[in-house]
Amino acid sequence: MIQGLNVDSALSLSILQMQYFGVVIVKIEDSKLSIVTTEKSENLDSFKALHKDKTLEINTINEDSFNSLIEYLQVEEQINKYKSSMLQEINDEITQDGTSSAMNLLTLILQESIYKNASDIHFEKDMNNMRIRLRVDGILIDRFLFEEVCFAPLSLCLKLIANLEITENSVAQDGRFSFNLKRKNGENNEFDFRVSTLPLIDGESIVLRILDKNKTILTLDNLGFCESQLQKLEYLYNLPYGLVLVTGPTGSGKSTTLYGMLNIIKNKNLKIITIEDPVEYRLQEISQVAINHKVSFSNVLRNVLRQDPDVIMIGEVRDKETLKIAIQAAFTGHLVFATLHTNDSLDAISRILELGLEPYFISQALSGIISQRLIRKLCTCKEKTDIGFIKKACQKCSFTGYKDREVIAEILLNDESLSDFINGKITKSELLEIIEAKHENFSLTSQAMLKVKSGITDIDEVYRVVK
Repeated sequence: MIQGLNVDSALSLSILQMQYFGVVIVKIEDSKLSIVTTEKSENLDSFKALHKDKTLEINTINEDSFNSLIEYLQVEEQINKYKSSMLQEINDEITQDGTSSAMNLLTLILQESIYKNASDIHFEKDMNNMRIRLRVDGILIDRFLFEEVCFAPLSLCLKLIANLEITENSVAQDGRFSFNLKRKNGENNEFDFRVSTLPLIDGESIVLRILDKNKTILTLDNLGFCESQLQKLEYLYNLPYGLVLVTGPTGSGKSTTLYGMLNIIKNKNLKIITIEDPVEYRLQEISQVAINHKVSFSNVLRNVLRQDPDVIMIGEVRDKETLKIAIQAAFTGHLVFATLHTNDSLDAISRILELGLEPYFISQALSGIISQRLIRKLCTCKEKTDIGFIKKACQKCSFTGYKDREVIAEILLNDESLSDFINGKITKSELLEIIEAKHENFSLTSQAMLKVKSGITDIDEVYRVVK
């Protein structure tokens, strides 16, 4: 988006007029018009003639930026059209058609979220407004700001299609729905949406998690792991049995790494079963179990073990019972992958010890720990300086300076020193000294700084991700 763009000023021209004149009005101030155009604009003189009573401030942008600006304003034009229609129907108390207009508006919001590669959509009602924010590359960005009255019809639509109680605003609800939407390349695909509602003191918060059924599984070497880490991963996923923990906060790419490993070993004539909440990717040749609120991970895991599996993936170890069964499965000849929410690889040990299992069993079953984060990459508009690359801003990265993410990770294989730490023979700081003496640039911070030196990211992003 152009800096200082006033959408209302821009939409004083129709999209057809913008395309004909090759002009977008950025701002209107009394008798002055600030506009942007391109060098290829053939009808700029006609626009000047129509506005000869105005002082024009003209800025030139390239063709790609102009086309991206037109795309953005097309969405804004449609949003305004549906919002105005919906508000008029609310005023006229035409509830049936009002829902239809709200549905058109909701569809446009969902479509824009897919175009932006968002992972979540937040519908929030402030004191006097309703705002819609998108989580893109792990960061929440403001996208739409509506009148407060728009929240009710949009909330009604979401609850209807997610099969939630439409009159219930006092308790939290969870639901899901599927929707056909268009990708940037024009391809139509079905997307799954998980809906969570939360009562607030002045209304309700609604969050949608977007699950792409047709998302391509990234290979491990495309995720950002270095060569030595890829070798460690290969060792882990080729083990005949054992427990492999993948740790990190929500949204750190744990599932993507696990799917990347499973996608490699699925062709080895193995029975692979995953237990997930939710199932984020659909994989051929792999049996996937979706957990619901009626059953727990531990109960499903017991049934899975009766299915003669070779490899089991547990979406999250949440309690002692699940961890105990996972360790027993590792002892009895199964390769078990599981995720934990911890800050780093050594914190994972502290976490599972807190669950109350005997250190001896943990040290014998555990094969390795992968702790990871996702770090934003500098957009291709970055600029090289004497001290390295610095972020700039362009339409492609939504003027954030970053586009896409890749992994930074600690990968720790079980050995004598790790077993000593698990059994309380050495401290965490002593273990870290041993690890760093053996493995240069082991920590998440060191891995992130290597990416700064390579121009992949910058120091601001490192401080944000590795605290």
